[in-house]
Amino acid sequence: MKRAKGPDGVDAAFGRRLKSLRIKRGLSQTALGEVLGLSFQQIQKYEKGVNRMRVSQLRRIAEALAVSAGELLEMPKTRHGEVADMVDTRTARRLIDAFQTLTSRERRCLAALAEEMAARRM
Repeated sequence: MKRAKGPDGVDAAFGRRLKSLRIKRGLSQTALGEVLGLSFQQIQKYEKGVNRMRVSQLRRIAEALAVSAGELLEMPKTRHGEVADMVDTRTARRLIDAFQTLTSRERRCLAALAEEMAARRM
């Protein structure tokens, strides 16, 4: 049986999880790679699900991200990675952090503003 081209769905989901935790810790691919003795390209391949990693490497990455291997392996319940890919950026993380400090009324106003801005682009 031929293997399909592109990363396996589980590898891609793991990669998104790795990226999310890396960004949450404020690490660039280069910084994480330096801690692990890897190139940023290798970290990028892990995050895209292109390359698989050994269990020993998984343990080292979990330690570098200050999480358990089990937490690193937790897969989101959603089957679609689009939202995760969009949210896992530094800008999105800044927005989420700021959003959490707002009152309920301020959150509603900000959501209405974003919806209005998006509607103007359509």
